[in-house]
Amino acid sequence: MSQIQEGRVIEGIALPEPGEWQLDPVHTSVEFVARHLMVSKVRGRFTNVQGTIHVAEDPAESWVEVDIDTASVESGDEKRDEHLRSSDFFDVERYPQITFKSTRVEGESPGHFLVHGDLTVHGVTRAVSLEVDDQAVLRQRDRRGGDARRTRARA
Repeated sequence: MSQIQEGRVIEGIALPEPGEWQLDPVHTSVEFVARHLMVSKVRGRFTNVQGTIHVAEDPAESWVEVDIDTASVESGDEKRDEHLRSSDFFDVERYPQITFKSTRVEGESPGHFLVHGDLTVHGVTRAVSLEVDDQAVLRQRDRRGGDARRTRARA
C-alpha cells in the first residue's frame, strides 16, 4: 500500500492539506556561501533551525516562520566558527537568532512558489523572496519535501 497522498490541487498546484507543519531538524539545512578575500568561497551552515509552515485553506494566506540559532554556525573550521560567532560577524551574544517571517506566498507554477518575507540578521530586517520547490515525489502522510533558496542575499 502506497503512503503517498494526493493532497489537494488548486489551479494545477498540488498542496498539502491545511494545517501546521513543523520543519524536521534532521532534514532541514540552512546553508550559505561567502567570498573570502574575494578569492575563494567559504561554505557553511546552521545546524539548529526550527520553523513552522502554516498551510491555510486559501494558499495565499499561508505563512512560514523560521528561527535559526546563530551559535550553531559551522564552516568546517572551529577557529573560523568562533570568529563568525564573535561581534565581528554574527555577535551571538547580542543577536542569538536569525529569523524569517513570510509576508506573502505566490504560486508560480505546479510545485514552484515564491515566499516573500522579512529576514532579520544582526538586528537588521530586510525584505527577501525565497524560491521554493515542492518535491511532490516525497509527499507522504505526515511529511513533505522541498527546497527553498535565496541568491544574492545581503544583510
